[in-house]
Order: sequence, then structure tokens, then C-alpha cells
Amino acid sequence: MGAPLDGRLPVRIALTGGGGFLGRAVCRAWIERGVSPKDLTVVSRSRHPLLDELGVAHRVASVTDPEALRRAFAEVDLVYHLAGLVSRDPRDAGRMRAIHVDGTRNALQAASAAGVRRVVYASSTGTFGCTRDPSRVPHEDGPDAAEIVSRWAYYRTKLEAERLALAPQPEGDTTVIVLNPSLILGPGDVDGSSTNDVRDFLQGRMPVIARGGVNFVDVRDAAAAFVTAADAGEPGARHLLGAENVTVEELVDRLSRLTGVRVPKFSPPAGLQVLASAALAPMARLLGREPMVDPATAAMAQLHWFASGERARKVLGFVPRTADETLADTVGFLRGIR
Repeated sequence: MGAPLDGRLPVRIALTGGGGFLGRAVCRAWIERGVSPKDLTVVSRSRHPLLDELGVAHRVASVTDPEALRRAFAEVDLVYHLAGLVSRDPRDAGRMRAIHVDGTRNALQAASAAGVRRVVYASSTGTFGCTRDPSRVPHEDGPDAAEIVSRWAYYRTKLEAERLALAPQPEGDTTVIVLNPSLILGPGDVDGSSTNDVRDFLQGRMPVIARGGVNFVDVRDAAAAFVTAADAGEPGARHLLGAENVTVEELVDRLSRLTGVRVPKFSPPAGLQVLASAALAPMARLLGREPMVDPATAAMAQLHWFASGERARKVLGFVPRTADETLADTVGFLRGIR
């Protein structure tokens, strides 16, 4: 399919989840490109204070309300569907299904009904990039990781939502592009929603070194790819947005070199870490405290969230900055330096 916006300005853009870490970065990237803040409309149930600084428009609506989305997407050229709920609490499973699965279905149908030409959907590398074997790096064109990740409601519902976005759309001429960012780091995460692990490292809240690994990407590089996806990308395919695969131990070593912070290099067997967290978490809650590591987080941290793929580099021109630059800027922001 041809590019629906053809690189022209102005464009009228709506973003669900635009008040989040990635959403704010996408808004800034479009403004830097020359789009008026008035042509950017964030669709959410409440307004994020930082959006006032950007001057973007706001529309009160929930992704669980199909009619509200249809009204919000009227006369819009481009929709970014970024809304999501990150939780490892099993009690949030129903909310995550409503937001991720029903919300994605509602957003796609509303965009089609409104005649929106392109939807860019934020999935996750976790839908395919998860393995127990670090020597086997999953590819974006390979099978999904349902066998491993479906036990967690967040990934189970993100996987279902991704399938909706990858499938041919039954009505209208709306093109859907699926982007798969890995763990998003970088400056600007005021809510700590994505950079909690780095914050925990800086605060000495890392009692053990997990046996797994991660892939991460700079929020500024991810946002640039989301802007480019307005005119590029392949429908029906994943686009990995990731910089580097590293083990947790390697990540801790890099952070130690950058910050001078030292943490105990204590790395018990993976199974023992999971069992210990399962035993200690209820005790912490009985004392009115949040557990340092909950069982779900401990189990996830033993896996290798590695991914590979070249589609974003080829069709979006995605070239991520160095991992050390991203880590340095993340630490600097969290320390209030920059």
C-alpha cells in the first residue's frame, strides 16, 4: 500500500495513551517535525499535567467506549493506539483485557468507521521475544511466545491485541502498522512506569542478580520510528524496535560503570529466586509493605526477553543510539541531572 500521508503537513493526529512515557515522546517528535500542537489530540480518561506543557489538545474518552472513540477519531488522518495497562497483579487481568483486547478492537473499528487512513499500534517485543534459552534469539517473523508468556495477563492480552492488529481489517481502507518496542528507557519517565529497574538499581533495591536478559530501546528512537511509521511500514508484520540484547548481569555491570554504584553480585539459581519471592511477598504484605520483588517479576526476570529483526531498520530507517548513551541519559534524568 502507498503511504497514506505522503509526508505532507499538516496532519491531524489522535493518540490513545498519549499521556504515557512513549506517547509524550511521540507528541514531542511530531511537534519538532512541524505539526502544530493543536493538530495533536490525546484521547484519554484524564489529562496528564505534562501534556499542558506541550500544548496539545485533549479529548476525554476511554478505549472501552466505542462511540467516544468514533467521535474522537472524526476528521483525523492518523491514529496512534498506545493505550495500555502494565501490571503484574493477577487481580488486574480483567482491566487489562478490557483495555488491551477490547480497547484495540474498539480503536481499529472506530478508525475504520471514521475513515482514518492509518493506525500505528504499539505492541511489545514480549509477544514473540521471550526464550528460556539465551542462545536462541527469537525473530520478529517467527512464532509468538504464547507458550511462555500466556501465564501472565499482561502479555496474554497484548498478544491477543497484536493478533487483531496484524490481521487484515474487515472494513474500510485503514492500514494498520504494528511496532514492537522492547523495554523503553531514556529520559522523561516521570511516572517510573518503564525505568523502575534502573531506579531500583540506583536506590540499592536489587538484592539479587536475575538469571535472565532484556532488550531495551531509547524512548527518543522509538518515538522517531512511530513518526516514520505514518508513511512507511508493512501491514500484517511486526517491526522490532530494539537496540541490544543484554543479560541482566551485563546490564548491572554497565550501570555500575556509569554510576559508580555497586550491588552484591549474588545470583542464586533461577528456581530458588522464584520460590524465595513467592514466600517473602505475602510476609511483606502482612507487614503493610510492598515486596521488593513480587513472584511474577521474579519469574519474568529469569527469562531472556531477547529479539531480532531488521524490518524497522529497512523500512523505517530505524537506527538506535548506543546502549551506553541511553543508560547514561536514563540515569541522569532519574538523578535529576539532566
